[in-house]
Amino acid sequence: MYISLDRTVVRLSGADRTAFLQNFCTADVKQMETGQIREAFVLGTKGKLVGHVLLFVHAEWIDLDTVSDQASALIEHLDRYLIREDVELQEQNVESLFCFGDTEKLQQSFAIELDQFETRDGIQLANCEAAGRGILLSGADGQALQAFAQSQGQEVATDEQLQWHRVLAGTPWFGIDSTTDTLPQELQRDDKAISFTKGCYLGQETVARIDALGRVNKLLVRLKAKKPISVGQSLEFGEKEVGKISSVATNGEEFMALAIVRRAATTKGSVLNEATTAIEVI
Repeated sequence: MYISLDRTVVRLSGADRTAFLQNFCTADVKQMETGQIREAFVLGTKGKLVGHVLLFVHAEWIDLDTVSDQASALIEHLDRYLIREDVELQEQNVESLFCFGDTEKLQQSFAIELDQFETRDGIQLANCEAAGRGILLSGADGQALQAFAQSQGQEVATDEQLQWHRVLAGTPWFGIDSTTDTLPQELQRDDKAISFTKGCYLGQETVARIDALGRVNKLLVRLKAKKPISVGQSLEFGEKEVGKISSVATNGEEFMALAIVRRAATTKGSVLNEATTAIEVI
């Protein structure tokens, strides 16, 4: 299955791009090689999110790929710290298409390894977690992307199918499931997006302190329910509100959701809103 995605791509070029970006994200950029993809958080001075991105390391530049409408915020944030470094920040106008479904079959069909990307006939193919795991196609021509996906046996998907795939995988989208008030460890993606050995970067003190303490007070969880649930719906555990639903998906029979909730309510099997609609943490 495939569907068009609105994505933001910010390109860092110039001789100092790697050293500069190393100081402003949670991934160890210096350890990445050309053709590799890595998830990362861009943080502010207090250790909260400015962005949640995928890093694409090219031979002559690095792309930050994320959800739509994030270019201005990322460029403004990074440009604030540019002094004499040889780094240029520029938004890229690209079309994106996401193929998803059976991940093993997709990997075999497109012949691209996990967290790797390459370019074929002007189309960038990336095996990454953009909305759950799948193949992200990018290029200047949206019709060419669709033709390429169809040549691999892919059919058009609906937004409902995409959201089910994303929520089932637990992939948060910045601006929807996380905000500029979110701490990175609240998203439970430490092993995917945070290096605890790379050294100093903006916001690192907060990340290291949370790691030393071993916990945050809220966590992103997946939820399921047999009855309809909605974005923005309050979640209660006992008689206390513990969070609000940020994403909802359905397969027609069951409802899935993502939400950042208080730690007391994050144990698998916990039932929230039991008095109205039983919503279970999974």
